[in-house]
Amino acid sequence: MITNWSGNITFNEIQTLSPCSLSELQSVVKDAKHVRVRGTGHSFNPIADTFNYALTLQNMPRILSIDKVKQVVTVSAHLTYAELSYELHNQGWALQNLASLPHISIAGSIATGTHGSGIMNGNLASAIEFIDIIDPSGNLKHINQETSDLFNSSVVSLGLKGVVTTVGLKIQPTYYMNQVIYEKLDRTFFLDNSFECLTSGYSVSYFTNWDERKEGDLWVKSIDGSTIPHILSGLNKAKSMLHPVKGLDPSNCNEQLGVAGPWYMRLPHFKIDFKPSIGDELQSEFFIDISNAGTALKKIEKISTQISKNIYCSEIRLIAGDNFWLSPHYDRQSLGIHFTWRKTTEVPQLVQTIESELSEFDYRPHLGKIFSSTPQYLSKVFPKYYDFIHEVETFDPTQKFGNNFTRRLFNF
Repeated sequence: MITNWSGNITFNEIQTLSPCSLSELQSVVKDAKHVRVRGTGHSFNPIADTFNYALTLQNMPRILSIDKVKQVVTVSAHLTYAELSYELHNQGWALQNLASLPHISIAGSIATGTHGSGIMNGNLASAIEFIDIIDPSGNLKHINQETSDLFNSSVVSLGLKGVVTTVGLKIQPTYYMNQVIYEKLDRTFFLDNSFECLTSGYSVSYFTNWDERKEGDLWVKSIDGSTIPHILSGLNKAKSMLHPVKGLDPSNCNEQLGVAGPWYMRLPHFKIDFKPSIGDELQSEFFIDISNAGTALKKIEKISTQISKNIYCSEIRLIAGDNFWLSPHYDRQSLGIHFTWRKTTEVPQLVQTIESELSEFDYRPHLGKIFSSTPQYLSKVFPKYYDFIHEVETFDPTQKFGNNFTRRLFNF
């Protein structure tokens, strides 16, 4: 039995195919009636599942080539950010942003609009210069920013535009960061000053479990040598390492006590060589326009008692806008409200309650996590929803790359 990372989804493929070369992969795609790529399995809904053939790319050739002039790295899409980041830094280069977990695959992260934190930092797909993708006929296509509609509909596409083999990512000279946690920060203070708090560093997260203590921890990751903003003056700096989930051993977390280190050892919350987060959990995340941040967070506060009984932690952060049609951050800067749930039977109803509270702000769900939004609702809040459907139907009229989840999502 094969499951996703969390263990809440059991995969149902009739066979798992693991090609070892580009030509073999092209033949598999060409000959299959239906096929679905599965990466590291870190999604929390059936987005990676299939009742047909599953594709894994772990046996494909490993590519990592840096163009120092263009400042672009060409990399195999199946590699994880942990693998890429380590080698980039060793050669003097860096990415602008990383997600909380470095263990996720590059292609899977990009396809679902996965992100890190920072008002100036877009989701991971924002670093994309090009993608190489195998179409339904088995042909290899190179898609870059010069073909804007094709590019913006293909990068964040839930795997529906084909099998991504390699990607080109923008890079920059390597840099060093430090991380400081301001612990037991009053939640009312945070809600009243959320924008100032969440822009107090290069990448910032506020963790709370919404319990009656009404406090949380502000994780501030800054470029080493940066000036400390006034909003942080007088706040309580943690004197020992902390885990996002209260009471858990922080030994698998990256350094937090203001000690400078490479970007890839500070931007993710967790070390690349440790098991990330909890594992036995469920996740949801909802994004709203940054202009509604304070009001929306206070709506969540009103239902905090219901949430706190079923949650490990909640992470609040900012993400820059982008142009990708299926990105939750399309054409707007976002506040992300993330929930790491305990595996209880109350989670589906709680998700619906949160969605109801946030619907007036036209929330957009993270499509790789747990949500209950209908296609009708999604068509209202994703402006390019119907344009994306048209692109997919034109590109892949037989729905070779879809599954039951995506067919329900887009009414295919």
